[in-house]
Amino acid sequence: MKDLTLKSNTEEFMIYMEDSNTNIMEETSMIINSQENLESFFKVFNATKTPKITIPKVDFNSQCVLVVATGEKPSGGYSVMKPTLEPGKINSYFFKIKSPGPKDLVTMSLTTPGMIVIANQPANEVEINLLDE
Repeated sequence: MKDLTLKSNTEEFMIYMEDSNTNIMEETSMIINSQENLESFFKVFNATKTPKITIPKVDFNSQCVLVVATGEKPSGGYSVMKPTLEPGKINSYFFKIKSPGPKDLVTMSLTTPGMIVIANQPANEVEINLLDE
């Protein structure tokens, strides 16, 4: 497993992966708070991937994993943007969902875009907010 412990106090989060095919069919946001839940998530995430994506090593005492997915989309051009963080007693992560413009050239195939973030706070100290761009 890849060690993703964030070494600096200034690093509040790290984007582990952005993907246009997450295998998550419904719009979803989740905070993963245990190794068991992380492994269950990656079982679905990796279902159609070759090679499989490595499950990150996470210290769930001080970190958690944030997952945001758009659900199934009819074409390319959709994505989850890098989050902004408002620190506080509860750290608020704001993710924007980007849609293609009417004149954008996009791949004409079904996609399931999403993002996986390693947060440098435990699960009970974070929340996810979704915004449309």
